[in-house]
Amino acid sequence: AHQNRALVLAAQNPPATADAIASLGEAVAVLDRAEKMNKLERHYLLAVVWMNLANIRASETSTLSDVAAREAARRALALVKAREQEDEATAEAGLKARHVLCHIVARRLSVQAKSETIMADVHDATDLADEGLGLVRAWERRGVDRFRNLAAALFRFGARAYAYYQPHFLLEFFNEQLDPRQSTQSYIQSREMQDAAREIALVLPTG
Repeated sequence: AHQNRALVLAAQNPPATADAIASLGEAVAVLDRAEKMNKLERHYLLAVVWMNLANIRASETSTLSDVAAREAARRALALVKAREQEDEATAEAGLKARHVLCHIVARRLSVQAKSETIMADVHDATDLADEGLGLVRAWERRGVDRFRNLAAALFRFGARAYAYYQPHFLLEFFNEQLDPRQSTQSYIQSREMQDAAREIALVLPTG
């Protein structure tokens, strides 16, 4: 109930962001006390709450809110990572958490010059994109195609990061995502992945 209230508040125009954040904090507190609840279910629900909190904090676009969003997304990812290969809903929470983390890094990269700290962020975010895309491919091999929009977003982000910061890895990254041995033809030929591939192809090295 607290989470649903938060999502309604966040969807208002203008959003009642502070109240939404407070409601998600209440949801976390309730779940933290629910020790008799099934552990796997509680971890999943907590992950979803943290992931929604990450999304809302990321929407504030300040340095402090980005720090809070990153922490919330990390908490979500830690709660689901062990089971995201086994459960679709858990996988979705993990992919969305990675998407938030990549989005935050992309925003930082757009306004900051290259530095040791930024390069650490780049390495971390490209690892997250690679992980997420590998997870999508694994689910595609099992006939699950619901994650293609998230995959396309991670594909675009990973390519942009590699193109600017590690161009020597870009072609390898691109080819891996479209390798039929690692996924399915329907995934590779999907509108989402083909649209992303056409955009990325414009920055691929030639020769």
